[in-house]
Amino acid sequence: MNKTNPRCTLKKLLGIISLSLFFFALGFLLGQAKISSFGDSDFQIQFYSGILPKYFLSDQEQILYLLPTEEAPEAKKLSPYTLVNCYDRAVYEGEAWLYVDTPVFDIPAPNAKGWVKESRGIQYTDEVQPLLVFPLYLREETEYSDQYVGPLLIEERKEGQVYLAGAAGWANWIAIEDLRYPDVEELNNY
Repeated sequence: MNKTNPRCTLKKLLGIISLSLFFFALGFLLGQAKISSFGDSDFQIQFYSGILPKYFLSDQEQILYLLPTEEAPEAKKLSPYTLVNCYDRAVYEGEAWLYVDTPVFDIPAPNAKGWVKESRGIQYTDEVQPLLVFPLYLREETEYSDQYVGPLLIEERKEGQVYLAGAAGWANWIAIEDLRYPDVEELNNY
């Protein structure tokens, strides 16, 4: 069995990804972008320029990795029921990965982007909607709607209320019925 040094593998992976992103960008600018494979017999990664899922949602905590492999360093943890944007898709060793970003409310913030396995996602449905922790918004007629309009994160739930956090340190207890969730049909029909 051929064992390789993990640092060499990671260094090789970073070099190949940098090169692949360069050629992908060049192909995109020239109107030639499709599926691109890069690598040698030990390592191969494919990047897609086709239709990506718009969002990723999981019912369990996920680890975001700096590269599309579980051997890569961890970027951040993604809380369950956090709906995040997808920006890219790659396949490594037959497994599809999505490049996503996570909510940032504090500056300076830890790395907010990373790779997560696409297979660990779940469908955003009416049944899942009440469990969502991010992004949430205030209904227009609520007491605080004129104070804060951005996406909010549920930090705690208690007796018909949620403790919401937003950018710039905004936080407050709000009645659950004053929340507005992203529309299920709109998000699933992109």
